[in-house]
Amino acid sequence: MASKLLQKIWRVLNTEIELNLLESETVKGGVEGGKAVFEIAEVIQKNSTELSLLKPFINNIDSLLDALNSPLGQVVKEGLPFLPIATGIITYIIKKTGHEPTLEDEVQLVAQAAYLESLRQFLIDHPEISEKLKTEASEAVQKQIKKWDEEIDFNDRKAKDTLICFYDSPLIEKFDEILFARLKESGLDENMAENFTERISRSTHRYLKEAVLEVKDDAKKLAGIYGGGWQQDLEVYSSIDKYLEEAIAKKPKEKVFDENFSFQDIYVPLKVKSVDSHGEVKETAIPQNIEEWAKAILLDDTLKSILLYR
Repeated sequence: MASKLLQKIWRVLNTEIELNLLESETVKGGVEGGKAVFEIAEVIQKNSTELSLLKPFINNIDSLLDALNSPLGQVVKEGLPFLPIATGIITYIIKKTGHEPTLEDEVQLVAQAAYLESLRQFLIDHPEISEKLKTEASEAVQKQIKKWDEEIDFNDRKAKDTLICFYDSPLIEKFDEILFARLKESGLDENMAENFTERISRSTHRYLKEAVLEVKDDAKKLAGIYGGGWQQDLEVYSSIDKYLEEAIAKKPKEKVFDENFSFQDIYVPLKVKSVDSHGEVKETAIPQNIEEWAKAILLDDTLKSILLYR
């Protein structure tokens, strides 16, 4: 269990160097915790060498995932990266105490920051989505965020698995459940929320690598899992980004042959909803995979007389 991970880490720091960073204050969490995460990011950005200033904000959060209590569009609006929260705190602790936090604590902290950074980058690339995400977390989801780690036995082995491949981590299910719920209650339909959650989740690992590369000289436990391949992996990511931007991103706007429409004009989503007799989409209908739907109709003997083949 990773209950109140940041408080746990800072309590160790307090014991080691007597900074008195924690008192018996009640952790607020929820929406207030979400605001505190952004305040932590701002403090680190402005005062990277004096992180004792974080005390009042750390006392208000359960985990970095508290940021998901805030309107998700705020993740972009604040303009603050999340990776420095994890890398800054880990580096600060090591330099102040001479001791590295446990691998489990380091990985959980970095994983949360990487997941949030993946969300932030996704929303930067899709401002039309970010603009729609204006609601705070419901009470039910706030409770989900507060208790996300209660059923996870996160040990050294699972920490290593997370570093090797985040998509196989036991953390991913909890993170994805929360993000999916937040996207849905923010107004996205189930299909979009599921698709975006999947994309954000799969992109998290690259930000894990970026964070570990940042602290590799100090956090030997973290860096030791991958050996010397970090820089090469990040160069591959950069190369892929460049290819997607220069060769792929422009494709949807290209004209189809000599016609007066582009590829994006004739795009057909993978999942569709049925329509009523007036041709209007049934909003309450369950989305269906279009390929499976078509196959089912084509193989249905009772419909052969009304199908037209071309």
